[in-house]
Amino acid sequence: MDIKKLTQEVLLKNMTPEQQLAVLDSVTASVKEAKAVQKQKIAENVDLVLQALKRIEADMLKRVEGTAQVVEDRVKTIKDGKDGKNGLDGKAGKDGINGKDGKDGRDGRDGFNGKAGERGQDGVGVQNAHIDFDGSLIIALTNGQELNVGEVVPFDVAEKIRVIGNGGGTSQYVLDTLASLQTQINNFQALPTQTGNAGKFLTTDGTNASWASVAGGLSYKGTWNASTNTPTLTSGAGTNGFYYIVGVAGATNLDGITDWQVGDWLLFNGANWQKIDQTNLVTSVAGRTGAVTLSTSDISGLGTISTQNANNVAITGGLISGTTLSGATVDNSSPYLTFADGTAVTNAAGRMWYNGTTGSWNLGMGGGNITQQVGEELFLYGKASSAISDSPLQIIYQTGTVGASGVITFAPTVSGITNGDLIVGVATESIALNAFGRVTAFGVIHGITTNGTAYGETWANGDTIWYNPTTGNPTNVKPVAPNIKVQLGVIINAGSGGSGSFQVEINHGSVLGGTDSNVQLTSVTNNNLLQYDSTAGYWKNVAATSVSLSSGQVTTALGYTPYNATNPAGYTTNTGTVTSVGGTGTVNGLTLTGTVTSSGNLTLGGTLNLSSPPVIGNTTPAAITGTVVTGSSVVASNGIVVNSNTIAASYTIASGNNGMSAGPVTIASGQAVTISSGSRWVVL
Repeated sequence: MDIKKLTQEVLLKNMTPEQQLAVLDSVTASVKEAKAVQKQKIAENVDLVLQALKRIEADMLKRVEGTAQVVEDRVKTIKDGKDGKNGLDGKAGKDGINGKDGKDGRDGRDGFNGKAGERGQDGVGVQNAHIDFDGSLIIALTNGQELNVGEVVPFDVAEKIRVIGNGGGTSQYVLDTLASLQTQINNFQALPTQTGNAGKFLTTDGTNASWASVAGGLSYKGTWNASTNTPTLTSGAGTNGFYYIVGVAGATNLDGITDWQVGDWLLFNGANWQKIDQTNLVTSVAGRTGAVTLSTSDISGLGTISTQNANNVAITGGLISGTTLSGATVDNSSPYLTFADGTAVTNAAGRMWYNGTTGSWNLGMGGGNITQQVGEELFLYGKASSAISDSPLQIIYQTGTVGASGVITFAPTVSGITNGDLIVGVATESIALNAFGRVTAFGVIHGITTNGTAYGETWANGDTIWYNPTTGNPTNVKPVAPNIKVQLGVIINAGSGGSGSFQVEINHGSVLGGTDSNVQLTSVTNNNLLQYDSTAGYWKNVAATSVSLSSGQVTTALGYTPYNATNPAGYTTNTGTVTSVGGTGTVNGLTLTGTVTSSGNLTLGGTLNLSSPPVIGNTTPAAITGTVVTGSSVVASNGIVVNSNTIAASYTIASGNNGMSAGPVTIASGQAVTISSGSRWVVL
């Protein structure tokens, strides 16, 4: 803008310098305010610029209203100047502002990256401004457009303002102010051009605005394997702007991010790795978007899954997890199901798994209390007539039946059971009184106490356990006849505190004639014999007197022919002379020695030991106790009865007896002879 020309155009005739200065100050202040607003809103759109100019309009109206009356009063004394030349017609106005956007629709899935945007247009700045003939403020923009922001000076005032061309009547102060205003306008900085600055951003140093490039930029480094971390990337380490695209999905941890899918971007921002999720590739399902729920009709040819055969629905490979199958059939030329190792699977009712460690199939039974190894265990189901505990080891026997339920009743064994067939198993789970449950008839029971301490015994690995008919408890001592002998099984691990295991294999024992198909016993009594009846085809019991044997049968049975004194025929009589008799041996301290060939004596020596009654005269005395001999009489064949002259041990002559000794007799120190009342001791 040319200041001199502007001075000529805006010179107000017959206004005092003070009035002119007030107008100029108002314009200057407004322009300064417009400049400040423009700097603040430099990056905003034209709509914001228009709002700022509206504020200028309001400010100028406020300032001019105060001086309007003064100007009008003084105009009457102002001489008319020469009419100015008509100005050029203004340019056509801008198109109206677009209407407001409609409400946002529901968020869709993230789309693919869009193409790079087109280069933006250059910013628009204020190039010039002046008051038109009708009092309106006209602003010329850098893009060639002019904006009429409305009347800033009342129309009647504008009619009285005249522009003079010779500069007369205008104070030097006004001219200086206009020159300063021109300098400010010339120094006012518009937005820098966008040409050649694609991909840059606008920055300012506080005074000047300029375009700048993104530091480092983005640099594509190739694909990345998120499963093997190839190439190797490290959390918190990298080059700013480097990025990769995931080629193989995986769970490598980079700065806490582990979910990497094919197509994801990973970008290092100078401090850590970030993920740009690019995996949401599905735009619609069955022709629908949003939260879609499929029905079988959405997939052509599928129909109802429950009615499909192998030609319509085939599940090949892959993994089915958490799916409930109802009435499913495995049907093919070679149908089978393969289970992975389920060693770590915990027991639950109705659960089936394969234990790769033991190689066994397992079924969760009994409300999740029992694990059955298929083909390795047998259970009996019944009702508890007494409460049952699964630890320590407890034997179970049948107590009856429940016809309505179709089961037996059972309870822990008691003492005195005589029918071994009633013992049916070992407790494998705790069962309350009148509750239903299972006992193990065959197989291994784990997790029970098997050290025997609960029954006052000590059990070891490999011990055979029996039913104890005296206590009713299990024992590692085999019972003796006539008690039943029921073998329960073997201790695998003699453990305490529920850490043991036991192999159940019941042997009910046998009773002659009990289950033998070729033995029939009837009313067995003492001394009965067992005889085979070839006509009946079985063994039977008979009285001993009813058995008759021929001599041939006896000879066959004994293996030799016994002598029959009543019928000696057929036997040879042995006659001759004994040529030698030898005597050896010791009986009650007496020794027989010597040999007689034709005639002579055998020598009997030694000392008779009376601690045991010897045979005297082919008769055994009633009693010989210690050194006391009791009999009808004592006869000394040599006529002398000898006694010791010292009584070395105390002795009592019992009531009803008398004693006699040949004296003198000395009683040893500390010893005594006690004579009972009515008895006598005579020393001759």
